[in-house]
Amino acid sequence: MTQASDNDLSAALMALEENSPHDSKLAALRARASVAFLQAVREMDAFLASEIADHAALPPTPQIPKAMTVLALTATARQREANIKSRLDLATMLVIGALDNQNNPQWDPANPDSNRRDGSPNPMLALLGIAPDTRS
Repeated sequence: MTQASDNDLSAALMALEENSPHDSKLAALRARASVAFLQAVREMDAFLASEIADHAALPPTPQIPKAMTVLALTATARQREANIKSRLDLATMLVIGALDNQNNPQWDPANPDSNRRDGSPNPMLALLGIAPDTRS
């Protein structure tokens, strides 16, 4: 999409929100956008998991010693849950950043200074009510 079409689509979405007869259409669009967004996050999470597994010194699921206590098992499970949550948060941030910088060929997720500065909203993010952090 071009910058102009992003702005036109965002304006059209705002107009839909103002017209109550279009509530069901807007709800359907939001549902489709939500499914697509969640699918993109899942795909990014799977990619990150495979990249981490490929570069990790340990196998993805380390062998648990037989003498491990319930307390140690609980701590290991909590650490795994925290790692999964961190990875999912990163995947979500990368998808939001990619959508927000869709028309920015210089965007580099590792460089906050390359983030879009023009302030025009991405239509999908606007539809989902996600306002990316514009601070850098």
